[in-house]
Amino acid sequence: EARRRARAAEPDRVAIRAVLLDFGRAVAAAEQKADVVDVIGGVDKYVDRVVKSVG
Repeated sequence: EARRRARAAEPDRVAIRAVLLDFGRAVAAAEQKADVVDVIGGVDKYVDRVVKSVG
């Protein structure tokens, strides 16, 4: 029972990893410095996705 609860309390690592990979891809795709700044400036949307995946 305790193990089941512990597993249920763990964050969804696959979902978090997917969000972080999306962020990395967006940074890598940025061609100009201004594009990189735009992506990093919009990090809150990625944070929101991580928070949502954690539940």
